[in-house]
Amino acid sequence: MKVLLRQEVPGLGHKGEVKEVAEGYGRNFLLAQNKAVPATTENLRNWETEKNKVAHQIQNQKEILKKIAGRLQGLTLEFEEKTDDKGQLFGGISSAHLVATLSKIGLTIEKNQIVLDKAFKKVGKYPVKIKLGQGIAAEIKVIIKSQ
Repeated sequence: MKVLLRQEVPGLGHKGEVKEVAEGYGRNFLLAQNKAVPATTENLRNWETEKNKVAHQIQNQKEILKKIAGRLQGLTLEFEEKTDDKGQLFGGISSAHLVATLSKIGLTIEKNQIVLDKAFKKVGKYPVKIKLGQGIAAEIKVIIKSQ
């Protein structure tokens, strides 16, 4: 019996593969637990359609992320904060501050996408990497000035 795997089955194969299995194993285990469907031409066609649809969605999402990365790349964010006489900030600029500032200019970024070890506590210029996902990243500059 030929089956199309709907999910990975250890020792048999990965999702989307067509495998030849024993009648009893296919009917009593794989089909019963919805791990596979019979490898009919209709099921194979449906699988190809679904696979192409998912690939198209991933490609569209990647294009959107590239556009966002293009807007972010080279962007400079400036902050004027109260400092002591040594240039130390009383508070600090964290990823939450960066997210809020980016949202004001129309860019929706999550805190976990910003690569920042700890909040900035001194006046200066800092590069900040933003990982958007799917291997796409951008780098912005953060400038902190004394008020």
